[in-house]
Amino acid sequence: MLSEKGYILPFAMLLTAAILVFSVSSASIFISRYSYLDVMESGYKRESMVLYTVEKLLDEEDSMDGFSVYPDGIVRYKAVEEGSVGIITLTLETDEKIGKPVMVTYRSDTKEILDWEQG
Repeated sequence: MLSEKGYILPFAMLLTAAILVFSVSSASIFISRYSYLDVMESGYKRESMVLYTVEKLLDEEDSMDGFSVYPDGIVRYKAVEEGSVGIITLTLETDEKIGKPVMVTYRSDTKEILDWEQG
């Protein structure tokens, strides 16, 4: 005869509310972590496209203008050598946006990167 004293309904409502709060908080944590991972993945893809293009251009002998096409975007570049120092200017274009230019200064003889400047 415990149900006649009114213990079961408040306890059931309290338990249901606790489960609901736990479920909503777990879902929000999962969504925030997923969006963080999505942002980090796109950042790593952009960075790897720029790094791969710089590596490819450092292996080239001539100064040139052009672009490299990747599945996730296009990297436009302009390479100029002035004496013993060369400058590569890269701009990344993805579906979402056009990135800020990146300027890479390197030694022409050793292909050693001297400066990496995000514009």
